[in-house]
Amino acid sequence: MSGFFEIKNAIFNLNGNSAPGPDNFGGVFFHSFWDIIETDVCKVIQQFFKQNWVLPRMNSNVVSLIPKIQGVDSIKDCRLIVVANFKFNITSKKLANRLAIVAAKIIYPNQYGFVQGRKIQDCIGIAFEVINMLSKMVKEVMWLTKLIFIRHLTL
Repeated sequence: MSGFFEIKNAIFNLNGNSAPGPDNFGGVFFHSFWDIIETDVCKVIQQFFKQNWVLPRMNSNVVSLIPKIQGVDSIKDCRLIVVANFKFNITSKKLANRLAIVAAKIIYPNQYGFVQGRKIQDCIGIAFEVINMLSKMVKEVMWLTKLIFIRHLTL
């Protein structure tokens, strides 16, 4: 039964207003009819984790290019939109939730990516502080070197 709770948690943590994938079932469907489809959805998701097998087309995606400007000449002028089947998003979310538990234990404290509660912006702030501190130290070292050099010349 814990698997059912884990899957339900993954479903309701995903955006219910997301666009439907190739199967035309979006998050709002899963959220609205959960009581009816719960058993079937859980069986499909658990099948992946038990047998390493995915239903045909469950991991299908729709890839679209949306023009950013009129008169598109290159792919750079387009925005890429990828929509996946919601059932595959559930599987991905369940995997991500499981990895989040061990990620904090296997990723070094000085690495900030992929760990909940850590932000890459923190690293940028630390880098600026280090650069600022080093530039002050370099100025002090240069000043001290200059002083030693002048003193050596006067001896």
